[in-house]
Amino acid sequence: MKLRRNIKSVLAAVLLIGFVSCEDLEVENLNALDINGVLSNPAEFPALVQGAYGQWWNQTQISYPNMYLSVAAQVFSSSWTNYAMFDGGRIPPRPFVNSNTASTRLVNRNPWRGIYNSIGPVNDVLKVMNANFDGKAIDPVTGEDNTPIVLANARMMQGLALGWVSIIFDRGFIVSEELTDEELGSLEFSGYRECADAAKARFLEAAAIFDANPDITFNGFNGVTLPADEAARFARSYAAKVEVFSARNADQTVNETDWNEVLQLTTNGLTIDIAPNGDGGNQWWTRALRNGQFAGWVRVSQRLINMMEGGTGGRDIQNPADTDPNNATAPYPWQDNVLSYPEITTPRDQRILTDFTYNSNVPFRSDRGFYIFGNYSYSRYIYFVNDNLVGPMPHFTVTENNLLRAEALIRTGGNKAEAAQLINATRVDRGGLPALTGAESDDVLLREVTYERLVELSWHASTNGYLARRITTTEDLKLPPGTPLSMPVPASELEALGIPNYTFGGLGNPDGSE
Repeated sequence: MKLRRNIKSVLAAVLLIGFVSCEDLEVENLNALDINGVLSNPAEFPALVQGAYGQWWNQTQISYPNMYLSVAAQVFSSSWTNYAMFDGGRIPPRPFVNSNTASTRLVNRNPWRGIYNSIGPVNDVLKVMNANFDGKAIDPVTGEDNTPIVLANARMMQGLALGWVSIIFDRGFIVSEELTDEELGSLEFSGYRECADAAKARFLEAAAIFDANPDITFNGFNGVTLPADEAARFARSYAAKVEVFSARNADQTVNETDWNEVLQLTTNGLTIDIAPNGDGGNQWWTRALRNGQFAGWVRVSQRLINMMEGGTGGRDIQNPADTDPNNATAPYPWQDNVLSYPEITTPRDQRILTDFTYNSNVPFRSDRGFYIFGNYSYSRYIYFVNDNLVGPMPHFTVTENNLLRAEALIRTGGNKAEAAQLINATRVDRGGLPALTGAESDDVLLREVTYERLVELSWHASTNGYLARRITTTEDLKLPPGTPLSMPVPASELEALGIPNYTFGGLGNPDGSE
């Protein structure tokens, strides 16, 4: 899918000098570059590339689109209008309101602008480095050659930016340092799959540079310094994530995702958890670990708690008789005019007792729908709240890599006993659930992959729970019918480009799915 539009007037500033509007961004962009200033000194290039990561994090990982989509996915639950959570959680789902004035406007506007504001400075550095310094980043004072570290971290940042375009939006602009002004002026929209392919290529370029230069490091995430070998593994794992989670539905998961590629990438994927350190709420923090762990702001969706207790949608395949939601302490859906349910004392999944906190009262407004109610709040990482938004923020863990690899093994006819072992690492060790053996059917094993993603990863990277439901082939774990499967390009950008407005989601909306 490509649409030819003249975008020079809209994106030139973003792509060339990191332009940003501060009206509705989390923080002011401090990374806007002066072409005639800092870009004249190659000694500044490593820091300039590193600074772009903060802009990307700030606008894709903190509030938007995570809070809206996580509530829409029935992982988080909230009746409050902040961060468009109430809009996201309506049952039945409504079309996403793609408007410059709607309460939902920041859900897609902030990540769109943040992504392109982060990739712009990186492209500037590479463009100037190629044009003025023979493609090198040599410190003019010390003579130190920083070319490999600049290139590796720049490719990694380009991969993250384009990867999140493919994950969130139905289309985007594939921008690079190679674009001339003329090419920029006639740049075309590319579909999300094309953006995913471009992102994977950047990640794999980064991995190759890290592999070839064992003395360099990845240092883009706050408080994280990875040696070259682990940085290369991180890049390959992220490429696998983009390949898997750019799918929009079960059919694409089965017929379009390259599971052989995913298997190869995750077999050589990360071996340590990647968790940037919170900086006290300035630029590096997440609302999921802040408001998402405040019992008065966000509760865990009753759908997820019901699954963990053993009700519909979360039954233990090895105990299929345990499926009656009417016998559940936490029934799903929540019943009208019921204000609270008792605490679950004998859960099927022991993580209810360790990662979640029971609250006897529900703070939400009943006139907005009892379906939004929930007794349980999330508290696995409550240290982040108690320590004033300082501490590790799990973003991409070994568990996530292992679940990607487990699914790839299952879908490619690989070693199912190995896949079961990867699933069991959290299912048994933390959940106290019966071990899988690999003798189960593919459907059973794939169901447990999705279940582990929902329980283990939903409070990690932005929209993890939503993505798990979007791609699953397990019918009763999918997104509610009518949930948007993509975010549209923001209305403000469409208006500037002279493109008719459009949106996704809502029952009966002809544009509701890809």
